[in-house]
Amino acid sequence: MGYIRDKINAKLPKAFDGKLADAVHSFSFSRSSGGSVDPVTGVPTGGTTVVVTGRGSFGSYEAHETDGDKIRITDTRLTALVTEVVDQSGNQVAPQTGDVITSEGVAYEVVNVSNTAGAIYSIQLRNS
Repeated sequence: MGYIRDKINAKLPKAFDGKLADAVHSFSFSRSSGGSVDPVTGVPTGGTTVVVTGRGSFGSYEAHETDGDKIRITDTRLTALVTEVVDQSGNQVAPQTGDVITSEGVAYEVVNVSNTAGAIYSIQLRNS
């Protein structure tokens, strides 16, 4: 890992536990792989489902960042640490477009994901 990434990965989790604790919320999503989808019910059959958890800070977009199409004023930005978005086995899992992230009873669809310096996900969410 690079020096900057190491610093971010060392300091931000501590800040999430301390000074930023009030702004940090847990979230989760699940993803199925393998198997097939029943064409009548639309329900996946077979395969495996991976439950992914993490924590991050939910915020809004500034008016100048929105265009009404790709980024809407009602979209939500989630900033999460790469090292904390993990499955049940502790493996890091990157959120993908189409995943549905749930936090505090609210479901959001992932619209876009970017990874800054290999340490932080900036995830664009839309109410689903």
